[in-house]
Amino acid sequence: MSNSGIGEQQPLDNKVAKEIIWKSRIATEEKTSRLYDSRFGVLKGPITKFAEDEMEDLVDKNRPRIADLLGERSDAPEPMSKYIKVLPSPKPVPPTSAGIIGWRCTDPAYWLERYGRYTRNLPLIYKQLKWPEGDSL
Repeated sequence: MSNSGIGEQQPLDNKVAKEIIWKSRIATEEKTSRLYDSRFGVLKGPITKFAEDEMEDLVDKNRPRIADLLGERSDAPEPMSKYIKVLPSPKPVPPTSAGIIGWRCTDPAYWLERYGRYTRNLPLIYKQLKWPEGDSL
């Protein structure tokens, strides 16, 4: 005969259990702080302090120089005008603060929509599905 799970639920707010868990965490932290120097005290200090003895073995004496691999660099960079040719503008750029450029400009030479509207109207959904217009559903 089983109790069908009665009494097996853990209480949601068990203050005694929370206090025991907290005490065990504090004790573990104190123990770890005491034992840290004996276990990991070797790692204190800069890495060069640990690698001083082995530095001669770590560095390959026959390695090529970086300058040999990359090639010699000239001190003066080449001017951009060597690659990019900028031609003078045929007419000056109109000032935008006066409203000369834009969609509502009076001069058609400065219209932004030179080749027509920038968006096209989408067809209505009922026309795509060939439904009758209006509320005759």
